[in-house]
Amino acid sequence: MPMMYYNRCMKKVVSDVRKLTVSGGKTYYITIPYEMIRELGWKKGEKKTIRLEEKRIVVEDWCS
Repeated sequence: MPMMYYNRCMKKVVSDVRKLTVSGGKTYYITIPYEMIRELGWKKGEKKTIRLEEKRIVVEDWCS
């Protein structure tokens, strides 16, 4: 089921457009909207795993 949240214009949307940003020359990042973080139940400081799956980046909870 797609995540639904409201953008800044208070319109219900399924996805958002974000800009790819570079930091320090070799590290790239994209910010994740607060609404998505809240929907996923993620908390500050949690570890996540990142993997490339074909042409998608998958971010999941880290399991020790």
